[in-house]
Amino acid sequence: MAKSRRIMYIIIIGVFVVALILSGVINFRKGIYIGDRFFYKSSDSSYNYNTDNRIIVQKNDGSTDFIIIIGGEQQSANLQWAQENVTLTYDDGTVINGIWDKDQLCGEDGFPITYSGIISVHTGGKEERYSVSKDIISDALCRIDKSQTEFRGSILMVIAGSILYLAGALTFLFPNESHFFMRGWAYKKQELSDEGILAEKIGAVAIMVLGIVGVLGLFISIR
Repeated sequence: MAKSRRIMYIIIIGVFVVALILSGVINFRKGIYIGDRFFYKSSDSSYNYNTDNRIIVQKNDGSTDFIIIIGGEQQSANLQWAQENVTLTYDDGTVINGIWDKDQLCGEDGFPITYSGIISVHTGGKEERYSVSKDIISDALCRIDKSQTEFRGSILMVIAGSILYLAGALTFLFPNESHFFMRGWAYKKQELSDEGILAEKIGAVAIMVLGIVGVLGLFISIR
């Protein structure tokens, strides 16, 4: 019994450690959102979601050139600053002018241009095709140029997931004690039946799974 309990300790701790490592890789590398996809920062000149969705950055004197690949379709843009005024010129002739307001690109009306942005996902055919409007792309390019990257996940969710996992693990390892915790005073005999112990352990596993989901941030869109 003691040996099997030690093995269970090792498994429970091992699963949690692996989840924390994966969470660090998934959620705590810097990058930037474009639409609902997170482009990880590989280097100062490269942001990648996958091979069909990536951004290449080239800094020049007074401007920055970008190669943007979204949904497998490539376009390029040049970004120029005049204090907080922004001009983005795309290779198809589209010109977007705006004003940088601390952490977002705004139009002449003062509203963030992402408010009018459009994200499209076309599922016809064998492969899904993802596209994002130039308003959303332009805001993302400004944030890249300003080095305003972010983390995909939240440390608060990792903490919350860890607490859930710990609660589930304790219930699984000590089902009888967990069941009667804070309410044992109401019972003359504090002992679960075999069926009760099984029910407690099933519930504990469900809680542990939810905890791992929270630690990994799997509820966050990873499209």
